[in-house]
Amino acid sequence: MEDTSFTESQDRPATAPPPREAWRRKMRDDVLDAARAMAAERGWDSVSLSQVASRAEVSRPTVYKEFGSRGGLSQALDVGVVRVGSDAITVTAGGLDGGEKESVDTAVRQGTERLKDVLAGRTPPASPTA
Repeated sequence: MEDTSFTESQDRPATAPPPREAWRRKMRDDVLDAARAMAAERGWDSVSLSQVASRAEVSRPTVYKEFGSRGGLSQALDVGVVRVGSDAITVTAGGLDGGEKESVDTAVRQGTERLKDVLAGRTPPASPTA
């Protein structure tokens, strides 16, 4: 006869995060989406954490607890932009042959690290070349 009993770990798929972690991820995404939209609408300098919290429907202390400061939220937005750009280039490079793909992968990795340093204020931005 087949055993139809369930243990607690069988009730929920192994990949599902605990409810608190799922809420935190959703809250973080909601805050980042709100901040991104508000910055696009009126510029980052005109956006306050209170306004972001209100639009994301969370409290201001929740935003501070998650990001630490306005600068921390700004860095999280910057990292998201870097990730999206890097992913887009990686997908585009997928059709290249081995040597070309390796060159693109190296350039993306080095460019991503440089951009992180610039965003963190550790390196001055490069001047555009003509």
